[in-house]
Amino acid sequence: MSQCLEMGFFDELETLGEPCTAAVIAKRCGYDPVVTERLLDTLASFQLVQKEENNSEAVVYKNSTATSKYLTRSKRPTMIALTMMEQSVIIPMLDNLPMMLKSEL
Repeated sequence: MSQCLEMGFFDELETLGEPCTAAVIAKRCGYDPVVTERLLDTLASFQLVQKEENNSEAVVYKNSTATSKYLTRSKRPTMIALTMMEQSVIIPMLDNLPMMLKSEL
């Protein structure tokens, strides 16, 4: 998720204004279509984007309501800075948790 925030992926989805196929999103962003579809499916599994079928039965994607509200730069308040801090500070600290629990003070 933090990489998506860094590269403005959710912002790009937001500016599209409507649900789009992975191929359209990939073309607009200059990404590989297959990798983009895998990324979007992964994000959908975490409920960060919504995956649905449109009228022509094509699979389309858009930001989830929460992603649109809190993880895009165009909306306030945004949780982007907090999320980025968690990724760079808190999660690395948790990597040392087993060692810290076993160490003598």
